[in-house]
Amino acid sequence: TSCANDLIKYLCRDGSSDEMIFDTKDIFEKFYSNIIALTVLGVGTSCDYSDKSKVHEIACKINNNLTSFWGSVKILILNHFPSIVKFLPVHIFESSIHEFFQDHVIDEIKRRERKNIENRRDFLQHVLEMRKESAKSFDWNDGELITAQVMSFFTAGFSTTSTLFQASCYELAKNAKIQNEM
Repeated sequence: TSCANDLIKYLCRDGSSDEMIFDTKDIFEKFYSNIIALTVLGVGTSCDYSDKSKVHEIACKINNNLTSFWGSVKILILNHFPSIVKFLPVHIFESSIHEFFQDHVIDEIKRRERKNIENRRDFLQHVLEMRKESAKSFDWNDGELITAQVMSFFTAGFSTTSTLFQASCYELAKNAKIQNEM
């Protein structure tokens, strides 16, 4: 709810104007970045929609890496020729993306364990709980595995979710009847 409240505050920041123009793609990308930062990474960021947060910057880099020509070629190689990957250093993401997540995930887990923080309701807290229960299916002590899971949340939903929000707003703006029903 804090992300939604920040978004509402931003959209209502200038109540003197009846018409306001927004870059909905940019706003919803930032909104989704904040939701993921809060629910996956446990980062309670206050979203400043006028500037890019580090999390939003990383999410945009991920999207660019996946949708670029070379990103597509790398995915093709990884999917169809996995044995080549053993001999060639093929990585989908820039090293700065991996380092950001690796550093944040490991640091946050260490901080929570050191301070005995157990009341968070996010992905990392679930990982810590599974570590205690010694889940057999995954090695939840493996920082690389945890980082990969966190990165998959960003990868899976950044563009699709922000595009869905954008299309929904467009349809609502076109249909006053539906707006009134809501």
